[in-house]
Amino acid sequence: MKYESRGKGTRFFGAAASLFGSSDNEQILDAVPARAALIDATGRVRAVNTAWRSVPSGDDFFPQSFDNDLNYLDLCDATRGSNARAAWAIARGLRAVLDGSSTSFSSQYSWQFGAKWRAFKCMISPFGGRTFGSARGALVIHVDVDGVAPADSGSRLDLIDIEADAPLAARMELLAKEDPARGVGLVANAVPALLSYVDRDTTYRSVNSHYEKWFGAPASEIVGMSMAEVAGEALFRRIEPHVAKVLEGHRVTFEDTFEDGLGSQRWFRATYIPDIDGDGKVHGFCTLTYDITHLKEVETRLDEAKTAAEKCHRTQTEFLAHVGQELRSPLTSIVGFSQTLASELLGPIGDQYREYSKDIRDTACGLVELVSDLGDLSRIQSGQLVLEESRLDLGALIAASLSRVEAVAGEARVVLDIQKPSEAVGLFADERLVRMVVVNLLINGIRLANDGGKVGLSVRQEADRGLSVVVFDADLNLSQSDIERIAEPFGSLGRRHLPGTIGAGLALPLARHYMELHDGSLTLSRGATGGFTATATFPRARVVG
Repeated sequence: MKYESRGKGTRFFGAAASLFGSSDNEQILDAVPARAALIDATGRVRAVNTAWRSVPSGDDFFPQSFDNDLNYLDLCDATRGSNARAAWAIARGLRAVLDGSSTSFSSQYSWQFGAKWRAFKCMISPFGGRTFGSARGALVIHVDVDGVAPADSGSRLDLIDIEADAPLAARMELLAKEDPARGVGLVANAVPALLSYVDRDTTYRSVNSHYEKWFGAPASEIVGMSMAEVAGEALFRRIEPHVAKVLEGHRVTFEDTFEDGLGSQRWFRATYIPDIDGDGKVHGFCTLTYDITHLKEVETRLDEAKTAAEKCHRTQTEFLAHVGQELRSPLTSIVGFSQTLASELLGPIGDQYREYSKDIRDTACGLVELVSDLGDLSRIQSGQLVLEESRLDLGALIAASLSRVEAVAGEARVVLDIQKPSEAVGLFADERLVRMVVVNLLINGIRLANDGGKVGLSVRQEADRGLSVVVFDADLNLSQSDIERIAEPFGSLGRRHLPGTIGAGLALPLARHYMELHDGSLTLSRGATGGFTATATFPRARVVG
């Protein structure tokens, strides 16, 4: 079927003269909203799209200059450092496609840029037919999928963000039909999506081979048919408003469903790009359509998982609140009864019974604190813990917090070196939570300290006028993995049991949450030659004169 122009001037373009040198190839490559390149059988780069060239030199692993006939295989093989494994895997995949041992290659990988990592997906398809089993070339596409859910192991390009501001050719010259095995047709068929050109009368002027798989008709028959005939009246009525908008000169992207050849409902995402000449006239539009069914399935599963997680969280919160209420009263009674026995208020008892009473009291006190900690943690996670703020003296608060901590340190044979501020230090904060931060940091330090060790505390003014409470142990030698472990809930190293406390591993996680509620931070660090420091920093806005 020969195309006849319906307006002024004939718009017909011949087939590409060669496999890799066609300007039409470059325009089709520019229509791919990802970094794309054509590679010949020797691994040399023959053409790249604008998205590939637009990356600033030195900011990516895609070279900006291809004037010296760059060999892509050599480039990957020469990569060293943290990105070497990814580059070598891409090179292996490209060689497999070129030598015919694999029909395609698809791999998701991470690439390091300075201190940051980004996620990409590489897809490689054969290009230009095969000679004695080997491909004459390959189409290499790199898709930036950072922050997007990983795709399956297939070779589809469903994760391309076709709404991104990627360069697209204003006119996709897909009208060549003399040699569909070469030139433009090769690039269009290598793109794993439906690619077409539609004129102002919504008649297909050119389509790639993927239309045959979607609609079950040869591409040569689809060319010359209207969109309504190919898609069906029902689907066309839904997409007709988008067609009208693109013919007004607007680029549009939308999602809808269709029924495939097996009668299954599938989702697609389509982008229509207007073909506008220099006078602003719209002659037609290009279409780029992807099957996104599996992404919709992932979204559904994520929604279901989120609902289940929220239900579990509500159940956990309700359970902790109920258990807290049920345990707090009897534990308080146990503390009171054991204190009465230990103090011999009702008469003398033997030394052994006095010691037992003290142990009962200490354990019950620890359980009461654990119940309170779990309640706080649950309220923090559900956003129900509200600050009760007031002006307080940090030095006085530290002094008032030491009575219990000093007793614990004495029984653990750990020396406390408390450097209280010499003058009043004003802070606008929740007094109970700040006291818990100080106590938790000291208790954690005592629990980690070596036998006979020393744990220090000081208050430090920061350069930005913020205020820090610093707890340190110069003799403690922890690995980075140890520090990461104790920062997690229930991640205590369990180096010693402290009387009157429960080794639940909640001290540091709760202290961090309390600091975040105050718009502050808690950092854990180790010195170059050893030592451990926990620093709780309040922002300048909370420091008062």
